[in-house]
Amino acid sequence: MALEQLDAVDGIITKLNHEIYDLLGDYEFSPYLELSSTGDAMGVEFLGFCLWSSECDERAEVGADLEPLEPFLRRRIGAILPHLAQLQALAG
Repeated sequence: MALEQLDAVDGIITKLNHEIYDLLGDYEFSPYLELSSTGDAMGVEFLGFCLWSSECDERAEVGADLEPLEPFLRRRIGAILPHLAQLQALAG
């Protein structure tokens, strides 16, 4: 894995974390999305849910390339949010 790839993914994660923080307002900042790397592979988690891994990349092919990571992560986050709302409803 190239350092440029790691930097690019880190930039996306930072951007999305700031967008979430801005939406939530007064809440204390916490990294909602986290990037982890073993040196050979990297992964992105959202509140503990694995969204993406370089070892098991589920992005769609777009021509000869893969779908850009940022819209893929946004879609995966969007798929998780209804489940979080269900958990909140159960909590009362």
